[in-house]
Amino acid sequence: QHEGGEKGSWTDPKVQKEGTHPVVYPAAGSHATFYGPAVYVENGQRGSGLGCDNTTEPLRRVEPKPVLIPTSPRVGGPFQWLTFEGHWGQKEKGFNNGPTGPMEKLQWGEPFTWMDGVRTRSPELPSGFFLGPQVTTVFCGAFPTASDLLNLEAKSRPALIAVIAGFILLVALFIKLTRWRPVELTPLRQTRAFGQLVRAARQLYGRHWRPLVLMGLASIPIIAAVYGVELLVETVTANNDIVQLIRSVGQSIGYAVVGAIVIAFMRDLERGQQTGFVIACREMLERFWRVVGAQLLAMLLVLLLAVTIIGAPFAIWKYVQWQFVQQEILFEDKSFREAFRGSSRIVRGQWWRTVRIAGFLWLLSVVPGPVLGFALIFTPLSLTWANVVGSVVFALLVPYVATGRTLLYWDLAARQRDAATQPERSRRWWSPRRWWSRWRATPQPG
Repeated sequence: QHEGGEKGSWTDPKVQKEGTHPVVYPAAGSHATFYGPAVYVENGQRGSGLGCDNTTEPLRRVEPKPVLIPTSPRVGGPFQWLTFEGHWGQKEKGFNNGPTGPMEKLQWGEPFTWMDGVRTRSPELPSGFFLGPQVTTVFCGAFPTASDLLNLEAKSRPALIAVIAGFILLVALFIKLTRWRPVELTPLRQTRAFGQLVRAARQLYGRHWRPLVLMGLASIPIIAAVYGVELLVETVTANNDIVQLIRSVGQSIGYAVVGAIVIAFMRDLERGQQTGFVIACREMLERFWRVVGAQLLAMLLVLLLAVTIIGAPFAIWKYVQWQFVQQEILFEDKSFREAFRGSSRIVRGQWWRTVRIAGFLWLLSVVPGPVLGFALIFTPLSLTWANVVGSVVFALLVPYVATGRTLLYWDLAARQRDAATQPERSRRWWSPRRWWSRWRATPQPG
């Protein structure tokens, strides 16, 4: 397995056998072999490399023919290719240079000495119930990107510096082109700049953390129940397409339910009514079928539009326009059709603002968990626990995202209300004041 390896005795349960023949699984696009079909996370310990190796399906059976090769082949003999002492492949910069031949490796001349230092287990990507993106999955996706940057540095250091500088500049502009203070939580229904909205959501979470934490943790048993149904269907039908469908639908329902509980909590908070975890759950259940049905209907309609090349742009457009269907149902007690129309009306003329803020909130929900767990991969903590930590962080961020989206809903509604009272001339789409107002909060009276 790359510069390292894994060993197992003939009687070890992990060693699959067909008669006197062991069964091994080569990883896709790799020369590393493993004892079973899985995704293995190589974390650099004991020479295990850095990255992921995938030995899962689809699989193809190959029965190699063993050939006895001499330890010291002679030049001119049938195995003289082994005597080549240079690098195999084109000369490249950095890590991409061709490898040396097998005779240059310790395991060729001293296989038992080499074997004493290899592992008895390979770190395997855990499967099972997890919330949000798995830390190990993000790990497997991050290192190809890191490899691309290393390759770019080997080809052109100025190009790498330009890429990093461009990223830093974008982040700096993202931070500077908004207002972060003051943050006023009263009234909740008001216009806010991007930075003010992000901070207001954080302060609301801190002020009401007890019920909001309970709402976030409620997503764990809900998604766990979906996973249970998933396992049951997989056992009965063994149809992966059906399992994937149940996973997508079930998770959408779970997140819709938790989001609706938070929205109900925010509604009572804005109206000055008694609120709490139990009260918000009860109010969500009163409109459960509309909340869940609207989420599934939006997902289905967007999917139907996206499957065609022509409909893909409309799918993106409508996906953004329907961001506030739940708020329309829970705040205004609207039907399906009215909720979809109401959400589209709220976003109209403020599509890019909705994309920018809703997209940031989505990133905020999926990035911190994997980033935190990412560091845990390099600690003695097991990969399973690294994923558990990421799942808990994801669950706790679900209420924050729902709070931020609700504040965005109120912000867009307030901007439309204010725009409707302005003179017609000041509402031209090219007006500099209109453009700048997308970044700046509207001053509040008093």
